[in-house]
Amino acid sequence: INEPHLNLAQIFYETATFEKGDTKLFEEIYWEQCLERMAVYEGVYEAIEALYAQRWVMSVATNASTKFAQKILEHVKLAPFFKAIVGADKVSHPKPSEEILHHVAQMSGTLLGAQYDVMIGDGIKDMVSAKNGGVTSIHVTWGYSSLKEGFDYQCSSPKMLKELLNTI
Repeated sequence: INEPHLNLAQIFYETATFEKGDTKLFEEIYWEQCLERMAVYEGVYEAIEALYAQRWVMSVATNASTKFAQKILEHVKLAPFFKAIVGADKVSHPKPSEEILHHVAQMSGTLLGAQYDVMIGDGIKDMVSAKNGGVTSIHVTWGYSSLKEGFDYQCSSPKMLKELLNTI
């Protein structure tokens, strides 16, 4: 669903564009169902917990709405590890724009482009956002896409990600 060329209105609703009220209806239904079958990928919790213990400042920048990201991260007990949780509803231009990364950096008390800024994501929009923001990009392969290029590093497991972050 994160591929820029996809027409989600066509795929999900068999219509060329979203109709007025579609977003509101979707959000009402999704709010009630977003926690069903929700699980954290194996090893992710442990990797995030270890990075937090090492004093990495971590935040979430998602093209989902902030309220959904917050609800889901609280449900899976990951929210406390993140300094900021920011959705596309908080910026004018979502990923692949770098605007959301600037917003997250500001909320985390830094300026984007610091030596250790890293964007970790599973899709092309994440990697392009990192490039647009001038930060290191790490593509993780356990998500929704299997990119072959367009990133600085690639990790196939949370353990590998944790090890990589300890070297850069």
